[in-house]
Amino acid sequence: MREAITFTDAQRALIEATSSTYVSACPGAGKTQAIVQRFVERPAIVPRLGIALLSFANAAVDEAISRCAGKPELLHSPNFVGTIDAFINRFIVGPVFLQRRGIRPQFSSSWAHVTNTLVSAKGVRLQAPLDWFTFTIDGSAVLDRAPWDKKAIVEKLTPPHREKLEDRAGQRWASWGSGSRLTKSGAKGQSPSDLAL
Repeated sequence: MREAITFTDAQRALIEATSSTYVSACPGAGKTQAIVQRFVERPAIVPRLGIALLSFANAAVDEAISRCAGKPELLHSPNFVGTIDAFINRFIVGPVFLQRRGIRPQFSSSWAHVTNTLVSAKGVRLQAPLDWFTFTIDGSAVLDRAPWDKKAIVEKLTPPHREKLEDRAGQRWASWGSGSRLTKSGAKGQSPSDLAL
């Protein structure tokens, strides 16, 4: 069981505020705790259709979910608790993709979470995950995102070998174009309709 939290006067003012409020404080000041407490207490005070509790950080989302354990109804529709990316994927990108392609998309935070994304080419000794590529709007791939500990290997590739890997990565991207998997890392610079993999 969680210990009861004693809130400061400033935190209690945030929790009990009756209008939208901007919160700025240093890390560790208790912003997440206070905002989550506000989320937990407000339904009893102000009836509403629903609220989205959004964060950039998974840790804050995990904290909110944990603190709502005693009121699991807060974690279900019409409310939403999650990252900003998850919110955008669920309520904006997903519906647009479904409408345009007729396929319900699956979302991944990285190519590393998708199977069969290692790119190889005949005559090239290096195998590169799709996380190492940036994809342009026309679907071509650029091998420019290798992690620092692999950059020296990539830089030693001859131009023809680099081209082969980039061509294969572009082909892999295109082969998934009619699929329904979307990734954040593979879609840098892409519009929602271009994210299909």
